[in-house]
Amino acid sequence: MGNIFANLFKGLFGKKEMRILMVGLDAAGKTTILYKLKLGEIVTTIPTIGFNVETVEYKNISFTVWDVGGQDKIRPLWRHYFQNTQGLIFVVDSNDRERVNEAREELSRMLAEDELRDAVLLVFANKQCCLLNVFSEFGPLYSLKLLPNAGVSEPGYYAVIKYYLSRCARRAQEACNRKSLFQDSPLKVQVCSKQKGFPYKSLMLNSNKCQDLANYYLGFTGWSKRIIALQNISGLEEPDDACDAQEPRKMRYLCVLEVMIPAHDVCSRGVGIAEEDLEKSNDPMEFLMKSGKLQKYAVQRALSEAFQKILLVVFGKIYRINIYAFK
Repeated sequence: MGNIFANLFKGLFGKKEMRILMVGLDAAGKTTILYKLKLGEIVTTIPTIGFNVETVEYKNISFTVWDVGGQDKIRPLWRHYFQNTQGLIFVVDSNDRERVNEAREELSRMLAEDELRDAVLLVFANKQCCLLNVFSEFGPLYSLKLLPNAGVSEPGYYAVIKYYLSRCARRAQEACNRKSLFQDSPLKVQVCSKQKGFPYKSLMLNSNKCQDLANYYLGFTGWSKRIIALQNISGLEEPDDACDAQEPRKMRYLCVLEVMIPAHDVCSRGVGIAEEDLEKSNDPMEFLMKSGKLQKYAVQRALSEAFQKILLVVFGKIYRINIYAFK
């Protein structure tokens, strides 16, 4: 994350120690950013009542970051931290559309303060999910990671995108590669898929892969499935003519189930059908085994279809997960 603040440091070139003030509305992510800078990892935080202060080393520069709480009752106290401030970081929650104007007004008031007239300003747009909207049109995906291009000469971010559907992955790469999609910088799209591409059809992940992904990202108790119906529908389609009547009978099972992710208020339904030729046999055990196998296949296909309607996007080190269900 230190690279994100490089532009801020350019305005303070030559200084070895500096004082940085970080403010913004409550729940914008200020404390998370502070300890990501300090510790290099995401930590669980609670709303800041008062302030947090840490000294962070970046290259040959030591700077003190003051993270001040953003509740409306605390904001009048911000002015007490203005003195000797050399850099101002104003954090905005990009998802909080309802309070964008409120954040703009608070920032305008601060910029009018005489004590901040020489401070370098960085507006940090946190929790950006614009890539969700960009890539969701190409179909369900299960993982999207944003990686800063520290080792790359060009500015911007890499997006590592993993899709259920390989054809969608190819179309996404062709449409989005090198475009300005994130923080007004070019985005290089690196696409990978669990399935190989086929010219006429695309395969979706089977139910076992879907469950593995759900368990990994959500935990074993973070999601559940419920079978709504599991029914033998073998006799629902009768032959129309004598020719069809000579064809072997089929055993068919229909399953309807739903996948629920309570923490994200997501519920997705899937339908699966499994069928197999019913050979002439009087062995009841063989009939029961075939019936059980088809029920299992029908459940697996319904589960896979339910997962295809869920968009699971993971940012960074799985500290922020966004999940949407397609209708």
